[in-house]
Amino acid sequence: MSKDPSHLDFSKLVSPDRFSTYLNATDGELIKARRLYVWNAELAGAWWGPISLTEVVIRNSLNRQMAATYGDSWWHADPFPANAHTKGKVDEALYYLDKKNVLSPSSGDVVGASTFGLWTGLLHRANAQRLWRGNLEHVFSNDPGHSCSRGRAFELVTDVKRLRDKIAHHEPIFSEHHEQMFRSLVLLLRHVDSEVSEYVDAASGLRSVIRARNEVLEHGDCSL
Repeated sequence: MSKDPSHLDFSKLVSPDRFSTYLNATDGELIKARRLYVWNAELAGAWWGPISLTEVVIRNSLNRQMAATYGDSWWHADPFPANAHTKGKVDEALYYLDKKNVLSPSSGDVVGASTFGLWTGLLHRANAQRLWRGNLEHVFSNDPGHSCSRGRAFELVTDVKRLRDKIAHHEPIFSEHHEQMFRSLVLLLRHVDSEVSEYVDAASGLRSVIRARNEVLEHGDCSL
């Protein structure tokens, strides 16, 4: 069977408002809009591996550093080491774990139960004085000769989270600057773990998907 989605009746699959984004991007060409929609899904799938590894690395690296500074149950430190917004994110995770009958959660439990917003929030400027210097800065100090400021770390991690959330909600991502964003993701990983950074850079098939866009729109050879 052909991998060209141009024959699919998207009126049954996608709301008119959402599909109009793809029609507008292809100057109203229906066949190309259908292909763009499926290529967008292919692109999202190609992003998911690099994003997943990056999120896991960031969550666990920040958690290990917080545990090294404040103890394994770092959220019990008195006073709480971060701002009220971050505490609210921790409380959400602890509430979820309590509902699951995890009564004495480890920091690993909190890593798994929390949203990515907790970990990006630790890097926010509101937590800079308490958490960055002498603490979380160590997480991003693994690229010899290339320092990473708190603001830059927050920007890089937030960009990953923003794209992650768009993909998770099946939103259009085709208009993003994907080559640049992938370079930024690899750079972020290099600050934290150079081996993982090199692996993601070498193993990801994302670049080939990005470069295939025009071919897909012209000929419809889509993959999922």
